Amino acid sequence: DLLNESGSNGDFITTQALDSNLGIVYSNYGQNRIIVLYDWDDFKEEDRNSNAPSFILENSTFLSSNVSALTVAPFGGPSSTLYFGTEGGQVVKVENANSIPNATTGQSNATFTSLTDQKFVGSVSDIELGKDENHIFVTFHNYGVENIFYTSDGGQTWFEKEGNLPDIPVRCILQNPLLENEVI
Repeated sequence: DLLNESGSNGDFITTQALDSNLGIVYSNYGQNRIIVLYDWDDFKEEDRNSNAPSFILENSTFLSSNVSALTVAPFGGPSSTLYFGTEGGQVVKVENANSIPNATTGQSNATFTSLTDQKFVGSVSDIELGKDENHIFVTFHNYGVENIFYTSDGGQTWFEKEGNLPDIPVRCILQNPLLENEVI
């Protein structure tokens, strides 16, 4: 089991992200929290009937509304870089997201950085990375707002990219791996 509990954490359909390099699952845990499940992928028989070890990632400054999108940077490395979006329009980068909190102090080495732009309105539906962590796409699933944003400098400057699409929510985005100037 990854997590077998009787509580009502998360959402009806809970957003999750997998760091396949380190075998870590990040999941919306409700109440402005993310649960981090690690050491679950060794497939040992004795582990089949117990929950994966986990900890809660929370930060009241950056997690001020429910998590609506999660993405892990796929570029590898010794630690996870997690990106999350919220129902309140926040986009946040978390470096060392897999840093287990100290048992005594409860402190983690995770570093939160806001990438939120003042033009972001509504609920974030997707965060995707392009060829590296400087190229980021963010979508919103709302009516009457700009739904697609792009940055090529890691979130310092955001550009509206909706163009002449109809006023409909955008659920996800994917950069064309063969033609970088195209998205689906």
